[in-house]
Amino acid sequence: DKIQRIRKTESWLSQADWLRKSPQAALEYYNPIVMTKFFMLNDASIHNHFNTKYLFWIDAGLTNTVGLDQLKNMNKLPTYMADKRFVFLSFPYETDCEIHGYRSQEFDDACGEKSTYVCRGGFFGGDRKHFRSLNNQYYGIATESFNQNVMGTEECFHTILSHKIGRAHV
Repeated sequence: DKIQRIRKTESWLSQADWLRKSPQAALEYYNPIVMTKFFMLNDASIHNHFNTKYLFWIDAGLTNTVGLDQLKNMNKLPTYMADKRFVFLSFPYETDCEIHGYRSQEFDDACGEKSTYVCRGGFFGGDRKHFRSLNNQYYGIATESFNQNVMGTEECFHTILSHKIGRAHV
């Protein structure tokens, strides 16, 4: 209900010219669906049918948003994960306006500093023993955001979370 209220609010829709026609504004279930990725990965970490140490979310259309040059570096992931509990792909992003519909000042406040990047929603994951804690933090961030009437996409929540856990992004 909070997502629907925010996405229909004129002050939210008018933050940027592109926002009104974006999936998060135009499609009723876009944000509720993409914002459940973390929950689904957490659920997979609990059941862990393949008895794995690491689990990652990979969007089916990942190559539409992430260049092959960046994906070629995935072979370094096992080495990178040796001293990390979680990883997000990220890209440089600085603005004083809005981030995917999330008001910039509130976004920076939630991050605890001015963010210079945004974490992608199409690939993230890590050591499964950390999922429960991270899932709780993720949904805490979402709840606080909705209570403040601010919203972007799951990428905003991922970025805020990455700031809170120590910039575990690549």
